[in-house]
Amino acid sequence: MTNAGGVRFNDNGTLTVTDSTISDNSTNGYAGGVRFRNNAIVTVDSSTISGNSSGNNGGGLRLNDNATVTVTNSTISGNSSGDDGGGLRLNEDGVVTITNSTISGNSLR
Repeated sequence: MTNAGGVRFNDNGTLTVTDSTISDNSTNGYAGGVRFRNNAIVTVDSSTISGNSSGNNGGGLRLNDNATVTVTNSTISGNSSGDDGGGLRLNEDGVVTITNSTISGNSLR
């Protein structure tokens, strides 16, 4: 199984995505767009995550293992997943803050 079609980010790092687009990525595993884990700290600002797909879960974003993610002025749309979390999947003590953003049109297959 392959994981993270677009970006896989883990192990105690910090990532900032600003004025960017993560789109049209796919994987037969977890996280079509971006996968965050293991205490990662991620900021997504003024960006779009769209058109990504995963065979398992987290079509747009998949967060786990204490990841902290802040999404501001961004759009998460048109992503799909074969299991759960078409747009966003969070588990295992992760923290997500979403402000002035749109999450729409995501789906499960």
